[in-house]
Amino acid sequence: RAFVVQKSAVVPPEAIAQVLQTPGLEPHGVLLLSPDDVTEAPSQQVSSGPWAPARLLSETPDRVELETQADFAGYAVLTDSWFEGWEATVDGRPERILPAYYALRAVPVPAGKHNVVFRFVPRTLIRLTLLSWACMLLALALLLWPRSSRSARYTEADSSSD
Repeated sequence: RAFVVQKSAVVPPEAIAQVLQTPGLEPHGVLLLSPDDVTEAPSQQVSSGPWAPARLLSETPDRVELETQADFAGYAVLTDSWFEGWEATVDGRPERILPAYYALRAVPVPAGKHNVVFRFVPRTLIRLTLLSWACMLLALALLLWPRSSRSARYTEADSSSD
């Protein structure tokens, strides 16, 4: 479900299926990344390297916590679907999530033992909720404002007729 991989390769989308079918290539041994997500040029040759399993510590629908331990720096890969709205931290520091193999989630991790947390933060939902509250407050203000100004006008008219 989760692992740490040392090697990465930049592979264009049209070549990923062919690369995954390379004889002797261990998919756990190399992280395939899109040229759109990294600054490196596409890899000329793809080969496997070392990898280590990661331990799943906890999981809820909007949070996954892993523990990684490897003798090498690399990427922690979580075999859950990559989707906009997920954020990650490594030992409490924010890290950018990369779409691993064009479909999964990966974050860079240094060598050693580390705590990796993936958390879903639905920013669109938060923005829409704030917008809804702002609209409700505006509507309430518009409903109350005319009454208070009408009351003031009637009061002025009543006091001037006396």
